[in-house]
Amino acid sequence: MNAAQLDRALKDLERVVGRDYVMATDQDRDTYLDHFAWDEAAHAPSGAVAPANAEEVQAIVRAANIHKLPLWPISRGKNFGYGGAAPRLRGSVVLDLSRMKKIEFDAEMGTAVVEPGVGFYDLYDYVQANKLPYWLSVPGNSWGSVVGNALDRGVGYTTYGDHTSKICGLEVVLPTGELMRTGMGAMKDNPTWQLYRYGFGPSWDQMFVQSNYGVVTKMGLWLMPAPEQMISLQME
Repeated sequence: MNAAQLDRALKDLERVVGRDYVMATDQDRDTYLDHFAWDEAAHAPSGAVAPANAEEVQAIVRAANIHKLPLWPISRGKNFGYGGAAPRLRGSVVLDLSRMKKIEFDAEMGTAVVEPGVGFYDLYDYVQANKLPYWLSVPGNSWGSVVGNALDRGVGYTTYGDHTSKICGLEVVLPTGELMRTGMGAMKDNPTWQLYRYGFGPSWDQMFVQSNYGVVTKMGLWLMPAPEQMISLQME
């Protein structure tokens, strides 16, 4: 893709999200580099676009198809050790989902629905502020994305530490720009979407774990009920 083609593609993206959320200056691009890589230039992006919702993600994916523009989706780009903000393919546009930070919580069932921009500390603050009797399983850093960590098979420090196994229901933008909801979410307004992951027929959640088959815009997950008490034990 030459400079003129890229400029036309970025103009189309500006029409979707607004000029402020298409980043293509040298300073912008530097934000998404992996400065610990031995050859950071090999994974340099052409720019970044930051949608606010799933509808904008759909429009971005459709525009990328028209312009043959490679996208590199990130939730927050801070799940260090699993993946980062720098794209695999040089010249890709980073699809930065960090603006998408909505949280829904079912206090009776202990399930949450989070968007990719929700960090572990965001979800923790939500649970604490609403005095919900649940624990989070957190990884080594709390600033990473809950969605990004689970999709990369991240682990934490409680009995719910296998984060991928606690996924229950995904909303995904497919490469065509179509929107898909897995499991019971395939039926509109289904109240069991975060309770039963399988639905009817094949189970699709794991198809989008460590893959590039779609852009996850919402994730349902199970939280651990808070125990009556906790005792810390250290052995030497």
